[in-house]
Formats: sequence, structure tokens, C-alpha cells
Amino acid sequence: MNTLGAVGNHIKDKDCKYKAKYKAQKLSKCKLREFDGVVINKLSVDKHDRLKVELTKDSKTHTFFYQNPPILVDAGTVSLEDVEVVKIVNEQNVSVIEKQEQEDFIEDLEQSLKEMVIDTLRIINK
Repeated sequence: MNTLGAVGNHIKDKDCKYKAKYKAQKLSKCKLREFDGVVINKLSVDKHDRLKVELTKDSKTHTFFYQNPPILVDAGTVSLEDVEVVKIVNEQNVSVIEKQEQEDFIEDLEQSLKEMVIDTLRIINK
């Protein structure tokens, strides 16, 4: 289950381009500036509506761009939800609804920004 906040509720019925731009704009206003040895020097939105993150980690400067950045993070809980599953019964495809555990997500802009940066740094340092 996704628990939307102000940003998610504002964009839920908008087109994809608008959603991406709006999320980048809102994330660029995050107050998060330092965590896990990372110093965020500047957050902005570039001319292509991407979130631009300029940061310093271990005395090295990095600039990352995120197109359509996420705003939801794992809530650490699961819910049972109805999921459509296609099964083969007597050599026929049959669509059935089953209850399955699904991870829950909540809107948290600062945590989302933090996770994006940490994941990107981890990937480039492999």
C-alpha cells in the first residue's frame, strides 16, 4: 500500500511529464544537507526538469541528475492486497484474484533523497 503525502496527492492525476517536474522541484527544496559523510552543496532543477544534486563525499565533488525521482520509501511493513494472477487451468489462461503480501511505501522526500544519493554513490564506487 502506498501512503501519499502532499506531493503524491497533488500529482496523482497528472501526466508523467508534470509528475517528474513537480517531484524534482519539491525535492530540490529539501532541507537535508548532511548525512553519512555526504555534504549536499546544492539542490536544483535543470533545464530538462531533472533533479540536480551537487555534493561532496570523501573530499570528492559529484554532480548527479535524477529524471523522475522517487518520493516513496519503504515503510518497513507489509499489507495483504488483492493481486490479479493468471493461472493455467485445463490448458486455459484463467485470471484469478489472490491475496499477496505487498511492501508498504510512504512519501518521505528527505529519506528518498538520501536513499537515491547513497545508492548512486554505492554504484559508482563498485
